[in-house]
Amino acid sequence: MRVFKSSIIIMGLILVFCLKCSCLLAATKSIPLPADSVKISQEDSSLGPFKSTTEVYQSFLSQKKLEEFFKKEMKLAGWEKDKKGIFVKDDYKISIIFGPVKTSKGATLFLINNHKDIDQQQLLAERKIKPDKLSFMPIYPQSVQNFLWDTPTGVMGSYETTSSIYDAVFFYKSSMLNYGWTLYSEIPIKETTVKEPIDERNKMPTITRVATLRFNKKTGESCFLMFNSISGNLDQVALLKGEQLVDPKNEAISHKTNISVAYNEGKKNNK
Repeated sequence: MRVFKSSIIIMGLILVFCLKCSCLLAATKSIPLPADSVKISQEDSSLGPFKSTTEVYQSFLSQKKLEEFFKKEMKLAGWEKDKKGIFVKDDYKISIIFGPVKTSKGATLFLINNHKDIDQQQLLAERKIKPDKLSFMPIYPQSVQNFLWDTPTGVMGSYETTSSIYDAVFFYKSSMLNYGWTLYSEIPIKETTVKEPIDERNKMPTITRVATLRFNKKTGESCFLMFNSISGNLDQVALLKGEQLVDPKNEAISHKTNISVAYNEGKKNNK
């Protein structure tokens, strides 16, 4: 799914404490903490198979010293930092974020977000050839449901069809009206052509297209739809999606359109 991306990245870096026993272990997977750390809050969240824990701590060490501490201790605990500044160990990922403002007593606030990567098999298990029915919107005909998850504010889903993006966008612009929606905003279909061949056996151009629609209701509900399609030689499309080749000599044209849905109950949710 291509909705909801997080760009929060911060290192966790080092402070050399005089005593080796100067770190504790967080409730999450083996995360070292300065000895004076005090947990202020913890929030566990889930979205389908995705699980995440966010903990907020305070310490009287400066941000610089905290960064030095995490840089050293996380490495000793077996964590590696990726290019985005996120600590990785096994299937777990840790983001450490420092608050820009200190507490009234001068303590530094920092947040630790701990989540585990979703297993590909778990995602595949979510797929349904016959999608679930939704009360708030229509399902595109003959589409496959990649996943459908409840969220704290509504529903998030993803569907795939072999129809063109033009057909999918037209379908929702007309059919959503029957469910009481009003089109609030639209980003028209934008096309990009892949100039370089993805595979030497396939020279046909591959075209990607994206578009978005947002619908609102007077009740405060909103529904955001994002369309993303790949059109081209069957094998080109398979390669772009990380799938196996169909037939290197096949010159048939294939359409694969992904429809991402984010429904927010809005004011209706507070009734």
